[in-house]
Amino acid sequence: MAVSRVRFASDVELEGNSVRAEGPESSSVLTPTSDYHINLGLLSFKHIYEACFDIEHNLGVQLDLTQVIPSLYLTILQATPTTTGHNVCIKVKASRDGPFKEYFVLRSSEDSKRTLKVMVTAKVLGKHKGTPLLKTGVRCIDTEPDDDDATTDWQGFDD
Repeated sequence: MAVSRVRFASDVELEGNSVRAEGPESSSVLTPTSDYHINLGLLSFKHIYEACFDIEHNLGVQLDLTQVIPSLYLTILQATPTTTGHNVCIKVKASRDGPFKEYFVLRSSEDSKRTLKVMVTAKVLGKHKGTPLLKTGVRCIDTEPDDDDATTDWQGFDD
């Protein structure tokens, strides 16, 4: 029986299981179509999550956080300035089974033409369909009420 092994070159850095922004190669070159992709991992159906991640950009210190298209499933909680961009915290409601894909836009307060589109994706597991696998930086903060546990007026069988 042969044993298989995976080998990496010595100059390859392995990324951990963390939320990270995948975007333009150079944050100094920000075009109007620049965007980032954030993957949150495997989420559980009817759970509410908070995700915090760093985004490198050159939009400036002050950002306009009003969402262009309001979303029922994604809310921007805060954006804290860092030396290279911002640390952004969002709230995500996993209210649909299957792929999750929502967008939000970070806009410079000084120049409204300078924007950064951020796409947030995840896979939402249905009820009893597996164990969630959250990326580092994502945490469950609440659950939505379950429709199956609704109270009923039925009194039961008569004796």
